Amino acid sequence: DGLEFQGLPIFSEQFNLQSSRFDSELDQIVKQYALTTRTIHGFCNLSASETNFEVSSDNFRESIVASTSQSISRQRTIVCGLSQALFGSPYASLVQIADYINRNNLRIYSAEANSAFFLHLKRFVRPNLFSYSEFFGAEYTSGDMVKGVMHQDLQSTSFAPESFDLVITSEVFEHIPDAITAEREVIRILKTRGIYCFTVPFLPYHEHDIILAELDGANSIKYLAEPQYHGDPVRPDEGILVYRLFSFNDLKERFESLGCSFVTYRFWSKPLGILDNNAWVHVVQKGIR
Repeated sequence: DGLEFQGLPIFSEQFNLQSSRFDSELDQIVKQYALTTRTIHGFCNLSASETNFEVSSDNFRESIVASTSQSISRQRTIVCGLSQALFGSPYASLVQIADYINRNNLRIYSAEANSAFFLHLKRFVRPNLFSYSEFFGAEYTSGDMVKGVMHQDLQSTSFAPESFDLVITSEVFEHIPDAITAEREVIRILKTRGIYCFTVPFLPYHEHDIILAELDGANSIKYLAEPQYHGDPVRPDEGILVYRLFSFNDLKERFESLGCSFVTYRFWSKPLGILDNNAWVHVVQKGIR
């Protein structure tokens, strides 16, 4: 039931531009230990069970893999963010979060259908409450079914206004040509007082977002910097282009202009296999300022 999780130490803080309690020295010591031993024993907050974490590289956000769930650090950070948003603390497991969703008949949408996080959410949440999708290409229309999975373009989805109590995206918005339109679309399909929890490549102290590429009037890609690509489970041989890196200032300003609250949290926990100084999760609540 995940109750043993309550005693584990988790560092959490709400980000602001002035100060931080983050312990960089401790982080460096633990990261060096992890790289030397290549394994950490702890607790997976997706499977709600003890686990070993395998450490394969110094990209700690993507490479600390739980043996029980195959989750990476970023996905366990999302669970902390959801727990923080729903319960006011980061200690709930995904099992407990799903139970809360089921008991309260909350409708949830995930803009991915491949990751360990998605697979566990699908396992725990009642099917009638859970919608999910992938982006399969511009040749499809939002709402189309492709290989048994719904296609959605987050710039213009097929969902009715105020469809969902909870929307989750993880490392999605940097790959959307018009991320600002997609942000508005997420708020459109979110119910009043609903929660949007997400991660993106985050530059907390930059004054503004950094635009790496954009579409011109002819829908051709215009590169404004050296092209960056991320791995893509839908197109593993190609990867997927990064259009934008996100700043705290611009995210906060845009979501608040849509009538929402915006909070960024940072988490760190050796027992949860969440290391490094970049475990950021962003929480938006519609209609709350």
